[in-house]
Amino acid sequence: KETDTRESEEIFAVETNIDDMNPEIFPYVIEKMLSAGANDAFLTPIIMKKGRPASLITVLCSAKDLDRIAEILFRETTTLGIRIRKEKKRRLERKTFIVNTPYGKINIKAGFYRQEKRPVQLAPEFEECKKIALKTGAPLKDIYNAALRAAQENGEI
Repeated sequence: KETDTRESEEIFAVETNIDDMNPEIFPYVIEKMLSAGANDAFLTPIIMKKGRPASLITVLCSAKDLDRIAEILFRETTTLGIRIRKEKKRRLERKTFIVNTPYGKINIKAGFYRQEKRPVQLAPEFEECKKIALKTGAPLKDIYNAALRAAQENGEI
C-alpha cells in the first residue's frame, strides 16, 4: 500500500496581521475557525512598521473551507485584508492504537514514513492523558510518559 508521505495534498495558508484588536478575542476566533474546518490556526507575535507589536494569524485549510475561513476573519477580527497562499503538504501515514497503562487505556497516534514497519513518531492522545490526570490527581507528565513507554514496548506496531 502506498503511504501518504509524498507531496500530494494541497493546503491553503490564510494570513493577516492584527495590531488593533483586543487580544482576548483571539482564542474565540481561533476556536471558531477550527470548528469551521481549519486544519490548524495559530498566532505569531510580530513587530509591524513604526515598531508596533502585532499578531500574525495563520490558518491552514483546504480549498473547500477557504471561503468560510475568510468570512470568519473578516467578520470576527479587525483585519481589512487577508493573504492566501496555496502550498503542498506532506504527511506521515497515521495509525492509532490503544495501550494499557497503570492509569488506564490511552490512545496512541503513530506516524510511519514510507513503508517502514516501525513508527518514526509516537504521541499519546493528550486530552485523554489530561482527563486521567484531572480525575486521578496523578501528574500529567507521568501519565503521558507511561503511555509513551507502553507504546514503545507494544508489539503491535
